[in-house]
Amino acid sequence: MTRAAVIPVATAALTGVVVLVAVAVFALWPAESSARWLPGVGGIWTFFLPALATVASVLIVRPFLDRTRKWVAWLPVILFMLFSWGPGVAAGLLVQLGASALLGLAVVWRISTGLFPRSAKARPGGGLLIVCTVAGLALVSGALWAAFWIPLNTANTHFAAYLALGALAWAALGPDGRRFARLCLASAGRSVHRAPAGFALLGIAGFLTFALMSLLPELGPDARAAYQGYFEHLRVHGEWHQAPWRAAWGLQPLGGLHLAGSAYLMAGEGGARALNCVQASLYAACAGVIAHTICRSRIAGWAAGAIVITTPVLLKLSGDFYYDNAVAMFITGAMTALVLALKSRTTAAAAPCLLGFGLCLAGAAASKNSAWVMSVFLYALAVATLFMRHRRPIRSIATLTAATAIAMTALVVPVVLATFLLTGNPVFPYYNQIFQSDFYPPNQHRTPHEGFASLDMFVRLVFDTQSISPHDLRGSLGAGLLLALPAAAAALVKRLRVWLVILAGLLAAVGTLTALQNDLRLLWPVFPALLAVATGIVLAVSAPVPAAFRATALALTALCGLQIVLLPTGSYHLAEYNIFQALHPKSRDTLAEFAATSARINAMLDGLSPSPRRRLYLSTSIGPSGALNFEDGWYTINARRYLHQARNSEHFTTALRTLAPDVVVVGTEGRRHWLYPDIYRVLRTNSWAVFDFPGHQVFMLDNTLAFPVSAASTPELAQLVDQSQTVDGLAADETLRITFPVPQDDAESASVGFTYTCPADANLILTFGVYRDDRALVARHTQRPCLGDDQPGTVRMAELLPDLQGLNVTLEARLSDADSTFVIRELEAGIKPRFTRQSYLDLLGNSQSVIR
Repeated sequence: MTRAAVIPVATAALTGVVVLVAVAVFALWPAESSARWLPGVGGIWTFFLPALATVASVLIVRPFLDRTRKWVAWLPVILFMLFSWGPGVAAGLLVQLGASALLGLAVVWRISTGLFPRSAKARPGGGLLIVCTVAGLALVSGALWAAFWIPLNTANTHFAAYLALGALAWAALGPDGRRFARLCLASAGRSVHRAPAGFALLGIAGFLTFALMSLLPELGPDARAAYQGYFEHLRVHGEWHQAPWRAAWGLQPLGGLHLAGSAYLMAGEGGARALNCVQASLYAACAGVIAHTICRSRIAGWAAGAIVITTPVLLKLSGDFYYDNAVAMFITGAMTALVLALKSRTTAAAAPCLLGFGLCLAGAAASKNSAWVMSVFLYALAVATLFMRHRRPIRSIATLTAATAIAMTALVVPVVLATFLLTGNPVFPYYNQIFQSDFYPPNQHRTPHEGFASLDMFVRLVFDTQSISPHDLRGSLGAGLLLALPAAAAALVKRLRVWLVILAGLLAAVGTLTALQNDLRLLWPVFPALLAVATGIVLAVSAPVPAAFRATALALTALCGLQIVLLPTGSYHLAEYNIFQALHPKSRDTLAEFAATSARINAMLDGLSPSPRRRLYLSTSIGPSGALNFEDGWYTINARRYLHQARNSEHFTTALRTLAPDVVVVGTEGRRHWLYPDIYRVLRTNSWAVFDFPGHQVFMLDNTLAFPVSAASTPELAQLVDQSQTVDGLAADETLRITFPVPQDDAESASVGFTYTCPADANLILTFGVYRDDRALVARHTQRPCLGDDQPGTVRMAELLPDLQGLNVTLEARLSDADSTFVIRELEAGIKPRFTRQSYLDLLGNSQSVIR
């Protein structure tokens, strides 16, 4: 063996050893459910095998078709996706992605050729098309953030807006720009047609598995909250609650959720989940472009894409509805743009990539706060590597900096500024121990989170669990991350300075994020780029020796196979379901009904008239964000904390009077025994109805808790109320009129309730009205049947009050038979005050004196 062959062979051998070590670790690593990783275990294989068969049919047919008919071989994949998503979801995705791609191409083309006319002569590739698509999605996410403030968001408006946007972008491209776009598309098509069989089989089958699993209803509680709390409100009301007293978490940078919210409007839950899968495929494609650029081999590109798409953690991100896929897409898109820019030695040739880098980086920063850390690392890497690679680095760095600064100003600054103006905390609700915003407790969700201070915890994170829990994501990232070892060694020996710097920078970003947060799902966005760079390096170093190159490619194929074997461990609850549950409508509805308790509870509450608006979830598995129309802001969080502090029935009753909720949803006593036992008794005593749901009870609270009428009644009214509490009750043989004043200017609603008896052959005619200066503002009429003198009936009526002073609430009752007598007992009436910011601050000031 010559000296020149030692390094490639050693790299191939080291890569093979790493894969063998990964196999040994996953086979021997202790875990509570050690059998989960075995092949065939878990319902996920019922999803994967049809996907595998579909891709296999493509690869079997492809060799028998000539070059002009290669596309025919991909028809099974297209039909598979149409079957999985349906025509409605496919149409929504087509217009959203098509318009975004055209917008990204138009912006990048126009600006780059305007600043650097020579960039028009650059030869584009399929990688630039992917970067422009991701950049276009970043621009669309920023536009959606602004649009969601306006109550005009419907399926039709979004569909029409995408069509108009695509038409404008197509016109803006012009003839030369369209030729540029066609060249990009043709290059991408050639890469697909020339895909190596092994990596294409595993990689595309992994993607189709996620596409098929999107047929399942959303099963994760946090993920349900993401679209039920935000998307469903967007669909119902046409706007997104971004006020701190309604949606504390909705004020964060959430560009990924904005894109999914638009897909949700056009195609429902299926559209949002399908977009999530497409975002995963986009950053897997970006990973392929990175490795292809480093190694200049299509095998390297497909190997990197397959490694990324088969990583088990991706099952949790694509099987559940999380927006970390969007963050990963933007981060990997920025990394792809940087690698493509480094391929060109001049600023003019690299200008489209530098612009794409700035847009993708801004898209990541506008999608999640944690992406700000990654953005800093990526920008530093870009500056360092451009300085090392380009002939005139200052000009390239200036272009990069200007593109990034302008994109950040357009996409991130408005979100941060709006958050600061609304709450006083620009990164609300994080770091509130510093900013002390009134709208969030300073001691909740402290940032930075407790990270991983020991090597043992970091190893457990990589090889065993999601977030130091004994049951999820076993072996989720270890195989791919181990690739960094031979990649770093090979790059160091070969002195591949640029790629070694990028690899080191990405590893440093992982280490920094690990110290700041304790959830693998939040760390994932940096890993596609890391795996792509590592794959490209090991294949580039082993390429001079064909045997070593083939051995390295074989080891990477085994790595993909190992990850597919581990796929059932990617999300422990998703592995329990099978394809038959996803395909059968009744089974899907059963799963959704069983899982989405919050949807069932809120659907019931929304059907009431008037619909209760102030809903508290106390010690439940639903979580505040999981409730439609539920105020997940300062009121909710502090109210829950306030109620949890109550330690006897008197304190709890006082807390309910102060908070004045309409509904309290609480975990059942058997499952939520850590609550003070008197809480349930107080809730039952002061509720006019109690509904049972799986693991939860819904208490409909009596509004007289808020402000009993007897507390400020006139002597005449007090006499009537007292008479109704006696054994004989309040008897009347003609119209009975009971009026009580509204003693507060900030009253929200009034209610009245009583029991009655009357002869069986009559009806009780009731009028419940709101008056001002003897003028009726609201009058509600109803009739109740008389059941007999010994069979009491129950009446409860409530009405929202206008924001006016000098109001009176009046109840009129009479019998349809004027010769009969009716009796009213247990008369209760009350006024519920509005819960304003000042009343919340008063609550905080009084909480320590009330609860001791």
